[in-house]
Amino acid sequence: MTSTEKAKAIRAALKEAGFTSRQVSVRHRYVGYSSSFNITIKDGNISEMQVKNICKRFESYETDERTGEILEGGNDYILVERDNHAPVDGSEYLDAVKNALAKLEREGQGEKIEGTRWTIFKQQCCFLGNCQALEKLNWDVSRFRCPEWDGVAESIAEAIKAKELDAAYLARKSA
Repeated sequence: MTSTEKAKAIRAALKEAGFTSRQVSVRHRYVGYSSSFNITIKDGNISEMQVKNICKRFESYETDERTGEILEGGNDYILVERDNHAPVDGSEYLDAVKNALAKLEREGQGEKIEGTRWTIFKQQCCFLGNCQALEKLNWDVSRFRCPEWDGVAESIAEAIKAKELDAAYLARKSA
């Protein structure tokens, strides 16, 4: 299968899953003797984990049996990322995050974010729940010292929403 055909197959798989080209785009290019497929999520309400699971079956590469090193040539690399111009909308968590950060600064302790499975701590924000598939959010919030936590609260709220989208996808997948 050529890289053009593989790009079409990836687009077809995404379309079959219900995604349009306005929500997720696929671009490919030749990189030396290999191909690179860049999948960009352009809709902030789409689970990155779901898109990765759809696209991972199209990734292929050869490794050295002894060293495990990826061999050059004939490889197909998949990169899934969010478009920075279409961020995740974390506004539903923003007030709770700001309240948690304010209390954290006053007391110097961790604070659970209301309505979620997340707790913010002085040194990091991490996932506290039963789903081990979700990664920790390693944010050193102690280095941000401003009264309103401008930007930090928004970033944390967006990260929480992105992880909640992934959790909802996992719940649908296991049901």
